[in-house]
Amino acid sequence: MIVRSPRRPWVIGCVVLAMACSGAGEARGDRPASPAPRPAARSMLVMTYNLNYGVAGDRDTIELIRSSDADVVLLQETNPSWEKALREALADRYAHMAFHHSERRAGGLAFLSRHPLSPDRLQESPIGWFPAWRALVETPLGRIQLVNVHLRPPGRRQGGIVRSYFASQEERLDETRAHVRLIDPSLPAVVAGDFNEDARGRSLLFMAARGLESALERFHPFTPTWRWQTRMGLVRWQLDHILVGQALRASAAWVLDGGASDHVPVLARVERSAP
Repeated sequence: MIVRSPRRPWVIGCVVLAMACSGAGEARGDRPASPAPRPAARSMLVMTYNLNYGVAGDRDTIELIRSSDADVVLLQETNPSWEKALREALADRYAHMAFHHSERRAGGLAFLSRHPLSPDRLQESPIGWFPAWRALVETPLGRIQLVNVHLRPPGRRQGGIVRSYFASQEERLDETRAHVRLIDPSLPAVVAGDFNEDARGRSLLFMAARGLESALERFHPFTPTWRWQTRMGLVRWQLDHILVGQALRASAAWVLDGGASDHVPVLARVERSAP
């Protein structure tokens, strides 16, 4: 989700409506705790995090990434200021970094990795919003392809919020259909980012039908990954996902509280599927 400073009332209206339709407005149960670490040779810890371009360089946000101990990190809403801050603060943790800056202020994408990383393909949005970006990473699990996505946010159009929300789902599905072209079926795949939909959205259902499972939906359904303070109270919703392809499996997934972004990080421990 894009957040401009100080507030975006149309986003709040769309989110409140969408939560009422999907039942995804509140987490079910307690916030999931971080599982115990596992040996690196057996698994890979993946994080996705929409940093919010408007708070570039925030120290708490950077510390949240550092303390996560993730092996690979997929970031959305990066920009040159975020790149400078992340390189200065996290080069000792992530020897391999790649940034793509966008003409749209919230369209930047980045990869941070402990392992050798090769970004190789960029897919523009077919509807003129944000691109998706693929990278290959050499991990203890073998070569993995990572696809970093940021789908179109809901918006206000003539005809009202209801029509706008469902119309934007169709546009996100158009983007998703284009972005799956980045996936090489011969390689294990992780697709992660800000989908601007919960697991019942059309894009997530499309991906699930193609064997890409949301780790957070599997372990902690309805857990929110986005929050926004309104005069009616705190609005929360699940917008961010880590999808794991069939050659891989997620053994755990959780979120972390903290940071200055309106989003919180999603993490998943990924392993090879049993033969």
